Amino acid sequence: LPSHSQFIMDDSGNNNNNENINGKDKNNDNEEINTVRVKECSNCKVKKPKEAFSKRQFKRKTGRRCKECSNQKNTNQGNIEISIKKQYLTYDDENNTIDFSKCNRYLFITTFTHLDFIYPEICSIYELQTNSKWNKDIMEGDYRNTAYLVLKLPNDGLAKAIANRLICTKLVIKIWTEDEDYAQIKPNLQKFYEENKQHFKENFTFRMSMHSFGRKNASDYKLEKFHLCQPEFLVQAKVQMNNPDYELYVCEDIGATHSLNKTYKRVYFGRYLCEGGRHLIDKFDVKKRNYIGRTSMDAELSLIMANHGKVFPNSLMIDPFCGTGSLLAVCAQFGADVLGYDLDIKVLRGNKNKTIKSNFEQYGLTDRFLGVVHCDHSQKNTWRNSEIFDAIVTDPPYGVREGARKVGFKARTLKKHNGKPPTKTVIDSLEEDHIPSCVPYPLINVLNDLVLFSAKTLRVGGRLVFWFPTTKNFKSGDLPMHPCFELVSTCEQGLSLQISRVLVTFQKIVPYDKNIHDIDMMEYNNFNDKKVSQQNFSAKYFKDDKRNDNRNDIKKKIVLDELNNNNNNNK
Repeated sequence: LPSHSQFIMDDSGNNNNNENINGKDKNNDNEEINTVRVKECSNCKVKKPKEAFSKRQFKRKTGRRCKECSNQKNTNQGNIEISIKKQYLTYDDENNTIDFSKCNRYLFITTFTHLDFIYPEICSIYELQTNSKWNKDIMEGDYRNTAYLVLKLPNDGLAKAIANRLICTKLVIKIWTEDEDYAQIKPNLQKFYEENKQHFKENFTFRMSMHSFGRKNASDYKLEKFHLCQPEFLVQAKVQMNNPDYELYVCEDIGATHSLNKTYKRVYFGRYLCEGGRHLIDKFDVKKRNYIGRTSMDAELSLIMANHGKVFPNSLMIDPFCGTGSLLAVCAQFGADVLGYDLDIKVLRGNKNKTIKSNFEQYGLTDRFLGVVHCDHSQKNTWRNSEIFDAIVTDPPYGVREGARKVGFKARTLKKHNGKPPTKTVIDSLEEDHIPSCVPYPLINVLNDLVLFSAKTLRVGGRLVFWFPTTKNFKSGDLPMHPCFELVSTCEQGLSLQISRVLVTFQKIVPYDKNIHDIDMMEYNNFNDKKVSQQNFSAKYFKDDKRNDNRNDIKKKIVLDELNNNNNNNK
């Protein structure tokens, strides 16, 4: 028989070895019989007809799978991916069954810096840890006017898991009681103790601390308030300043507007639970890093971006403008396998012992570093069109410290070759290490290509997080939208009185279909018919018209016009 194992079967289903492989009888070529081409599935070990296989699988000599087994494999793979993600959940609430009216109350004390980033970060980490949608009933408090945010959560474990990832949170207090006046704190505490006496340790020790948002308090004032809210069960307990059983906190919410005569709006009393994730800022401090560049991202903002991208352990993350790998390192800290690419080969190679890989060695994260690729982002067919990435977190160049570049020919090169791009620019012996010439890459095209690349390669539910430079006239219509994405949040950071940048978070909601979603971004967003804030951003920032995004195209047009005029004169 041939190598692909063709079998001839009669009506009874038995092999008919007296018939040739073309389905004709050796003795009578004119007599035709019912023939079916059959192959064995390597997975289920069952011989099946051609219709049971895909065209590609049927041609394979080994390792072929029937359609049924292939579908089963894809289903199992999807279940494996879901289970990998779910094993890191602290509290699986996929069906949204939490009753927030019966939950414990936790006081999250935030930094009150980067105010726009606080709420989206909390929402993202809650969704990541619970596998459920954010509910507006979870949080109390206006994050723009106070650093005290109350979250309703089912248990201490979930509160700790959320706090450990939050970069904008200093510490978390489990609230025992709260009121607008100290007069009610003392009886409420005694009542709380009697209802939960079985959960307290016998002969426990404690110490008390005070935290106020809006002003600093003197020692005498603190001591006075401690006595006001100290119930009988604490009077009988022993004070121990080092390693007590319970560290208790009195928290006064004064408010964001400072005033000497201002009194507190609300008082919270509770037990210290845990700290936030701000210790990672010191670990990834740029000043202590082995290899940095001119555009290395600040450690705090890098960590916040990773949280907005919902990076989780064993996920796959990519940075299309990785530079020295600041964002790659912080995403690896949260357990993601990271990959990056960039056009600047000098930055990717580094110098001597200072490379991107040396940063991962410094942080002990080399097992999460997949490597970097020298790649031109403007080439849309470089990467396979398959949805493999869980997160894309990046900081595109926008022409302030570093300008965006892409491979191309400058105007003077076209002039030398009579207006036609040269087919070959280097001899064969130097081709391997050759660095191609580059031209300016307009910011509006950079962002459009980034969103289109993300639509093709992100998984459904994956997030795209990137910085969007703009002026103070920013509006949501300036963003490069795509039908595969929904806008999750925009967080603005001011750079000057006129210039700012916005951290944009998109989430993919539908799979990419080439017939539907392979669109012209300029036409889809009507960028040709209106002026958008990111257009000619570098020229606006430096107030220099020579930094126009299309300056290279303008020069090329002038050169081509000159060549055409010369040709006409010669004729």
